[in-house]
Amino acid sequence: MRQAISLGFFKPYKVGMDNIEVSLLQFADDAILIGECSDQNIRVMKSILQLFELSSGLKINFFKSKLVGLNITKDQTNRLADYLQCKVSPSSFTYLGIPVGVNHKRKETWNPLIDRLKIKLSSWNMNHVSFGGRLILLNTVLYALLVYFLSIYKAPVTIINSIQKIQRDFLWGGTNSHKKINWVK
Repeated sequence: MRQAISLGFFKPYKVGMDNIEVSLLQFADDAILIGECSDQNIRVMKSILQLFELSSGLKINFFKSKLVGLNITKDQTNRLADYLQCKVSPSSFTYLGIPVGVNHKRKETWNPLIDRLKIKLSSWNMNHVSFGGRLILLNTVLYALLVYFLSIYKAPVTIINSIQKIQRDFLWGGTNSHKKINWVK
C-alpha cells in the first residue's frame, strides 16, 4: 500500500487540518482500505489484495468484503462494488462495536452504548452485591466499555450526565421505582 501511494498509483484519504493520509487500517484479520473514489484507486486496491493473496497464500473472500461509498452516488458505489465483486455497505455501520459514519453529536448515536450499560447493570442483582462489589463492577467492567467508546468519540454533555446518573443509581442502589440518596457526587 505504501509503495502504491509513493509511486502515485493510489490516492489515500486525507483527514484533518494537517491532511494526514489514511489508506489502511488493520485489526486482527480485518483490513480497511481507504482512499479517494476513483476507478484507478479501485483497480489498484484490487491489485494490492490479489498480490497479498499470491504472497501470503491466503484467500480473500471478496463476497464477504464490503464497499462503503461516502459522498458518491449509489450508482457509482454499485459499479465499483461489481468490479470488486463485493457487497455494498450502508454509509453507517458498526465495526468492533463502534458505530462508523455517524454523527457522534446526536443523542441517537449514543443509544446503543446507553442500552448496553443498562443491560449490563440489570443483569447484576443489586440485592446480592455489596457496595464494594458494585464499585468494583463499575470500575472494571463498565468503565472499560466507556473508555473504549470514548477513545473514538467525544460525548455530548447530556450523554455524559446520563451515563453518570446510570452509574450513580447502580452504585448507591437506586432503581427507577425506588430512589436512594447519593451520598457522594
